[in-house]
Amino acid sequence: NLEEIRQGKSAEDWLALVTKDVETFVLERKNLVPIITPKKLLELVSLKECIAVNFYRVQAYYELKFYEDTSNSDALAQINYLKQYGADIDNKTLFFSLWFMGIDEKNAQRLLNAPELKPYKHFLEQVRINAPYTKSEEIERIINLVGMTGGSAFSEIYQIITNNYTFELGGKKIGKEEITSLFRSPDPKIREEAYTKILSRYRDERVVLTELYKNVVL
Repeated sequence: NLEEIRQGKSAEDWLALVTKDVETFVLERKNLVPIITPKKLLELVSLKECIAVNFYRVQAYYELKFYEDTSNSDALAQINYLKQYGADIDNKTLFFSLWFMGIDEKNAQRLLNAPELKPYKHFLEQVRINAPYTKSEEIERIINLVGMTGGSAFSEIYQIITNNYTFELGGKKIGKEEITSLFRSPDPKIREEAYTKILSRYRDERVVLTELYKNVVL
């Protein structure tokens, strides 16, 4: 039941909460100094986590709605809107990671080893590890926006096309989800037939699918 994901709230209600939390988080930028206390950093990391969880709750809801029925244009529109919304969140909160990457090693270790921050130690360590590969805030903002309209868009087209394939098997038409479930059949003949059917269809559509796939991975 997908409604359980929303826990009785509408998507709009969840996004309003996310927007409010992002605004609160942005206002905390002035408090990001090397001598920040573990307690204050915990407060900020927890808020960042809350923003992510609530946003992905809405995103997961619409993505699952879409995969239930890939002809659902409303779900697809919401997914595209959420991509823009998510990129905006990333850009507004980007300063936090850049700040933690840049603080001196002594204060970084003080915070990483603080008992209060133990649940988030791995996350904070990963932020520091990414420092050599991270550009300025302005450049990272551009990268986020480019990523929103890059390979993911082709990936969606790929999914829409392939998820609408139907196959003749055992005298009846079945969809992609049903035929791929037969890959785990205990009967080797059924497994072979399922693989043959789906690979034959992909071969027939190889020109289009190859171009889409190249744009996803390149």
